[in-house]
Amino acid sequence: MSPTIGTMRTWNHDEGWGVIDSPETPGGCWIHATTPSTKTRMGLDPGRQVYFECERLPGKGVQDGFDFVATDAWYVGDEPYRRPQGPSTGAYSTSLTITLDDDPDHKAHRISPGVSPEEYFRQLPGDN
Repeated sequence: MSPTIGTMRTWNHDEGWGVIDSPETPGGCWIHATTPSTKTRMGLDPGRQVYFECERLPGKGVQDGFDFVATDAWYVGDEPYRRPQGPSTGAYSTSLTITLDDDPDHKAHRISPGVSPEEYFRQLPGDN
């Protein structure tokens, strides 16, 4: 479906979803905060006009009682927001370093390949 104009009926801040009304989507169109042009979980303001793209779901009322789901939405007068594509920025990475300081050269606590950390720590003496 190509972009159409609708009006935000409601936005649930706690759950991050709302409903857009338009003649093309009888009963309303469900939208989630993760649609591409919805920049934040704060969503879209009720009463504001939006351009939106949507798809009709198979079946009746499949998504929380709605037959339509928005795949993108942005305020009339704004350009659609496009999240940057490409390699990860590293914003969602994690690492863990454990340093045990009871051996000066730190060789006594090397975990052998194939041994899980849980298994390794079960083998250590003391309260582990």
